[in-house]
Order: sequence, then structure tokens, then C-alpha cells
Amino acid sequence: MKKFLIAILIIILIAGAGVGGFFIGKNVKGDDSVSAVTKENVIEVLDNFSYSAGWIEKNETVAKATSNTQEYTAEEVDYKGQEDFIKTMIFVTKYALLNEEVKEKEFYFSSATYEVNGLRYSGNMGLYYEFGENSAFINVYDFDNKAHVVLIVDIQPIQDQKYVLNILQDADMRGQDGFALQQLYMDQYANQIYQYSRLNVQTTRKNLSGITIEDVDNIELYGCDITTHEQIDISKEQIATEQTYTFEALMNVYKEQASRYSGVNFINRDYKQIDALEKAYSNIGYQVV
Repeated sequence: MKKFLIAILIIILIAGAGVGGFFIGKNVKGDDSVSAVTKENVIEVLDNFSYSAGWIEKNETVAKATSNTQEYTAEEVDYKGQEDFIKTMIFVTKYALLNEEVKEKEFYFSSATYEVNGLRYSGNMGLYYEFGENSAFINVYDFDNKAHVVLIVDIQPIQDQKYVLNILQDADMRGQDGFALQQLYMDQYANQIYQYSRLNVQTTRKNLSGITIEDVDNIELYGCDITTHEQIDISKEQIATEQTYTFEALMNVYKEQASRYSGVNFINRDYKQIDALEKAYSNIGYQVV
């Protein structure tokens, strides 16, 4: 049986900071107001992201000192093979929040099998969510790969009234030792997702204090912006000589987002069975078996 994240990330071609943090070099800061977070708040934000990306219909519920920036002329953002993975995380979250039986700060287990191009894959997933100040933190755990994903949903716009969706992973995009961070930016009217970026770091080092570029096997930064018409796609060799996207700057943006939430432990918990993963696979068009 294939493993859940590996199947999505590699076989089907499917982390934070991001374009706003990495690509245009701005720190993401919220205002000082604090709002109570409800399921309805989070669902509305996720629906707007899904609508802006063209994944659902409206109201349906289910400039730089660098030589490495290139022109980006596409009218939509390019997720570089990660679209199905992002959609799966969003749909799992929406299903959990819409299900009255799924409660905050409780642990759930979900498994599902699906077929793509005649091949069969299976996933075994843990789910846990909780609310913080102006934010929801949705934890998804891949039991097969022992990989942890955290979806951070901010219910209030930040940075010039823009919404940001963060996805953090405690493994690199290929399921190896390391970490990854993806970020999507949406305008306040939910007309479009206009920025996307991904930082992918492969390293066996667990303590990031004092980490240098020599401590990583590889690091990749990708981002595109349909409003500034810029794109960046660089790895360790280019980052080592970068003036703007230095290793230290990228790590600072990652740490800023990762420090917002310490996560939870999925080992030795009492789980309740739900069908969130099966519903998510169906919603993105896979043939569930």
C-alpha cells in the first residue's frame, strides 16, 4: 500500500511563510485586535480560498535586489504540483468543522483507499484542531510516514487587508527529513489567490538554533505573484550567494510562522473514527474504493 502523503506529493503530483514572507520580503503582521474564533469563521475563510482558486463555486460548501527573479506572465498562480495536496488539507478541515460530531481538542482517525490511473493508494490520517487568537490550527498526521501537517487559518485579514493561509510540514516535500512551508495569499474580496510560495528544506538537523546553509542537504524556494508578475525558483546553490533571499532571511520567516503553534502529539491517544479522508478524496475527484 502506498503511503498517504507520498502518494499525493509524488504519484499524483501534488508549509509558514511564503510569497509575502519570502517572495516580496515583507513580514506578515496582524493587527492588535483579538476576535473569538468559531467554526463558521474558519469555514468562511476556507470557502473563500477555495472559491478564489476556482475549486468550488461561490457559496458552495465542501521588486528586489536579486538576480534570481524572473518574469511571471500567467493569469493564475502555479502551485508547482501541490494543488491536490492543498485542496486535500482544506477539504479535510472543512469536513471536520462542518461535522457536529467532530469537536475541538479531541483526536480523530480516518482512513481511505482510492484509485488513480488504475493504481490503488491508501491513507491513514489523524486529525486534531483547536482555536487560538484570531486563528485556527488544524493538525493532520500521516500515520504511514509519521509526518505532521499544520494548517493555520487566520480569520482576520493581515498585511494590507490580505488573507494568508499557512501550511507547515515536519518533513520535506518528498517525505524526507526536514521541513516545508507553503503559503497562499488572497485579496480581501476573495476574487483571486494572487501569490503562492513554498520553502522546502531537507536536513537531518532537528534544532534550528544556529542552523546554517551547510547544515542542510538542500533548500528550495519557489514563489509566483500574478500582480507583480514575478517568479522565483531557486535552490541551495543560488541561495548561498543571494543578497535578498539569504538562508538566514528564509529561516527567520519560517521560524516566525512555526513559532505561532507548538503542535500536538498523536502517539498513544484515544481516537474516534470519522470518514473525513474519504470525503476529501471524493471532493477532489478521486475514485474512492
